Amino acid sequence: MNLRREIQNIPKGIRLISWATAIRYIGWGFVEGLIPIFLFSFTGSYAESGLLSSVYDIIFIICLPLAGMLADRTASKKIIISGLILYPFIGLSYFIAGVTSMLAFVIIARVMNGFAYAFDLVGRNTYFRRHSSFQNASTVFGYFETLSTIWWLVAMIASLWLVAFVKIHYLFLLLIPTVLVAIFIITKLKSDMDEPIKTSLGKVFHFGYFLNIIKEIKTWDKGLRLITAIVFFLSFLGAIVEFIIPINAYSNGANIQYAISINIIFAIPTLFGFYLGKIIDKKREFGIIFGILLASLLFLAYHFVDFKPLQLLIFLGIGIAFQMVTLGCDGITTVIAKSKEFGVVSSIMSALADFGNIAGMVALGLIVDKKGMGFGIFTALTITTMLLFVIIKNKKYIATAMPVRYERGNS
Repeated sequence: MNLRREIQNIPKGIRLISWATAIRYIGWGFVEGLIPIFLFSFTGSYAESGLLSSVYDIIFIICLPLAGMLADRTASKKIIISGLILYPFIGLSYFIAGVTSMLAFVIIARVMNGFAYAFDLVGRNTYFRRHSSFQNASTVFGYFETLSTIWWLVAMIASLWLVAFVKIHYLFLLLIPTVLVAIFIITKLKSDMDEPIKTSLGKVFHFGYFLNIIKEIKTWDKGLRLITAIVFFLSFLGAIVEFIIPINAYSNGANIQYAISINIIFAIPTLFGFYLGKIIDKKREFGIIFGILLASLLFLAYHFVDFKPLQLLIFLGIGIAFQMVTLGCDGITTVIAKSKEFGVVSSIMSALADFGNIAGMVALGLIVDKKGMGFGIFTALTITTMLLFVIIKNKKYIATAMPVRYERGNS
């Protein structure tokens, strides 16, 4: 495979957005692995930390329908920039929270983050789906995941060293310069829709148009509904690895570098998203089934392992499993959804993922608070096993799904 040629086959606009996001993720890489511990310092319990974290998720979910409907009517470029302009203020709010120990500024930061990421994510995913094809849908998302994660991980690894010398809240200031560069790059993107955003807002803000979302979900076939269930439960399970386990490790005596390392190891498979996407594009339903099976086996293994280096290897394996499932779901969603409703579909999928994340942080947090980490892992194992059974039983709905469109946009 000629890698350079394969990358050149990805539309220029998709590559441009991917690079802009990768630069923005450098700023987040310095702080994202520290956010669970930062929030825990304000609350002192897993469940309360989950509730504080979910402020972001709730706002994100509320804003998704608006972002999705606007994305179906106006240029993705405008949607993305509408979200990115808030990130400098998010970094500043986290910094002030750290300096003053005022919880209110954490809440303000989480609220702005929810709005900002809803627009950034929906605008990006809508553009990707408009400009990809039946053959390369998973590859496009895999390319983005690989490129953006490389720089995110570089920054996160650097934070292992920086956190020994710099207080956590100072690192949030790094969000400001990186997002300004990202905004500059996105301004170079060609518009893919003509309707002004002011006109789109006027059409979106009426009750009848919001009812169209419910009507849209009712028209989904069983394959798309199965994908939504997978997306929900994958995010539910991700909360225990990305949020609860790092807090648990740190509160039980592990150093902060080890807690950050959990998220680093879990994210490493994303570096290979481009290659995994090309493989999974050939048989997406197999990638989903194999990924869920692998996750089940690894949750079972973690239940019996106390040796930290071996635990990190298990997190690496779970990361591979989750990446396979994610790319399979992205690919199937892209080829069976209606092109004129990519924005709404993207927003609904993202909302379900965030519902899963909230449920995972709070429900699993309560379980770990009351019953301990062992019972939390057993719960994750039970869910993955049940999900695997449901997917295998209904495999035909995603294995035989054919695209309802075969359109390509111009990059």
